[in-house]
Amino acid sequence: MRRLVASGPPDTGERGLRSRDRSTYYNSDWTLRPHGEQYRELVFEEWWTDERGETDEDGIYTIRGFNGSYRITAEKGALSGQAAVTFDDENGSVTIELTPPSENGAERRN
Repeated sequence: MRRLVASGPPDTGERGLRSRDRSTYYNSDWTLRPHGEQYRELVFEEWWTDERGETDEDGIYTIRGFNGSYRITAEKGALSGQAAVTFDDENGSVTIELTPPSENGAERRN
């Protein structure tokens, strides 16, 4: 799937403006409709990438994820680094440089 498009207010009932529209995810009382629940499960469970792990001896960590935007954090002891990246068919990897707290914007604690 390349994209999912949905729009419109909640279903307003038999006489409502969108009563025949099957694309709305919510009923007029804002309860989730069955296909709204399917959308929620796909996006926030099946298609959501939330992985944790450790690098190999060469410092490489590999996962299989979906195209899209990611916030990646890496840590080793007091060193850390972050990256906000978008993966697509052309860009599928990122290198994160680990730096001490004084170099990566973290406040010093006394």
